[in-house]
Amino acid sequence: LYISSVTVMSIKIYKSFILWMLLLISGSCSNTDGSKSGSFSWRSAEDSSLLIKLNRHPYSDAIIKRLPLFEELTGIDVEYTVVNESLYYEDLETSLGEKRKPDVFMTGAYHLWSYAAESVIEPVDSYIDSTGLTDPDYNFEDFYGNIIDSLRWMPGNPELGSGPLLALPLGFELYSLAYNKRIFNEMGLEPPDTYDELLELCRKLNYFDGPGSYAIALRGTDDWSAIHTSYLTTYTNFGARDFETDGTAIRAALDSPESVRMNSYWRELVRSGANPFRETQDWYEVGFALGDGRVAMMYDADIISYIQNTPGYTREAGNIAWVPPPVLNKGDISRSNLWIWSLSMSSGSRNKKGAWLFIQYFTGRDFQLWSAVEESNLNPPRQSVFEDPVLQSILTLAEGYTETFNALMPYAGIQFTPHKNIMEISSLWSESVQSLILNPDSSITYELKDLSQRLDSLEGP
Repeated sequence: LYISSVTVMSIKIYKSFILWMLLLISGSCSNTDGSKSGSFSWRSAEDSSLLIKLNRHPYSDAIIKRLPLFEELTGIDVEYTVVNESLYYEDLETSLGEKRKPDVFMTGAYHLWSYAAESVIEPVDSYIDSTGLTDPDYNFEDFYGNIIDSLRWMPGNPELGSGPLLALPLGFELYSLAYNKRIFNEMGLEPPDTYDELLELCRKLNYFDGPGSYAIALRGTDDWSAIHTSYLTTYTNFGARDFETDGTAIRAALDSPESVRMNSYWRELVRSGANPFRETQDWYEVGFALGDGRVAMMYDADIISYIQNTPGYTREAGNIAWVPPPVLNKGDISRSNLWIWSLSMSSGSRNKKGAWLFIQYFTGRDFQLWSAVEESNLNPPRQSVFEDPVLQSILTLAEGYTETFNALMPYAGIQFTPHKNIMEISSLWSESVQSLILNPDSSITYELKDLSQRLDSLEGP
């Protein structure tokens, strides 16, 4: 796809016009005192203050840009801190134990399980249901149901979707296969439907442009973050589960036949075409490899590859396209794991009314449409935002993105069994996968059986 400078300029002008219209509409909906219809008022906590804890991310960058508008609308003074993700959760844990706790904090969906078990989260159901606290235009039903279900949990329950709502979503990731259509066209290749086809493509594409070029970018750090993306998506599509339950107790199922088969495949996939430095590949590295043209495919978060396709951002911008993850057999349903960045209210907040106004504003439709259109922050958790004609017109430059999103959303969900020790579980799991890859002659059955026994020794969910 060739994108001229005139096209890029037109997109920027178009996006700026839409931003202006959003601000105009937002202003016209509010009375001069910041209130709307009924008893709700954006000024109900004016002259108060909030302490906000944010992870460094494009989502939080967008929040920071709109803070002046929030402060002007509400009369609330906002103090915030931003911490790099490598240190964020440790820093947040410390903050939640301090005398002045953050009123609102950004968190990933899996981390909610330990916070809920520690009772440091204020559920938000009662706030949503209160006509005096919630803007009549908030439209909670606009959120995708499976995103909201992924944020509901009661400690001790091995299933998501019931219990209190622990957070509200800012944005989420699906795990799809992005590929460089320029390279595929030059080599006469088609994207794969099955995992066998993906493996064969990796063998054909490895060193496609000589030394330093590889078939596929896969995340490969030795911590929890390497498990939940394409690995867990593939694990699920092989029919494997992390834990099994009889309704009263759970046991680790990492040594099941399905898991052994999947891990055998994964080791072969990595050896057949993944960047050999994958042991250090994080979110940023897999994206850069795709954007630079060093790999022909990337199997990871769809929003990483979308950023790489932004006109003028990378060398291969405009050449990237998307398809759903492969399946075992043609005709099978392709499923994806989910990662969700959300906002939670601290149970120890001194200003819960103000905290709810903050969460409500930054998970509202106006902000999320602005963030998606102006800041390229996908994926929006509100269906009306994703389907908005303005956003959809921009997504026409991303071949297959909308189609892949729509194919995956009905079957997307968090594939981990909820467990308060999920970070320890996924880190141990990742270490075992790394060991299998770095030691190609090691016994997969033995390694996974040992891992299952270690996980069963942990305290239950």
